[in-house]
Amino acid sequence: MLNQAGVLAREVSGLLLEDGRRRQTLSSWIQVFDESGEQWSIFHPLTGEQGKPDNLLLWETGGRAVLEVQGVLIPV
Repeated sequence: MLNQAGVLAREVSGLLLEDGRRRQTLSSWIQVFDESGEQWSIFHPLTGEQGKPDNLLLWETGGRAVLEVQGVLIPV
């Protein structure tokens, strides 16, 4: 919707890092380009809160697969 309104925005994936947690899943965030400041601002997609939490590790911005595996045999 933002892009249709002429606002340069993209979905990004990140990991919320927590001590002792394993098997984390990527969470989605929204980045909006601020032309006046010439930088990307990040927003939580559900709350609309602006800013990157200290424990957020931005992982991927291109919408591509995070991990691709080739040549793996899967037992049937």
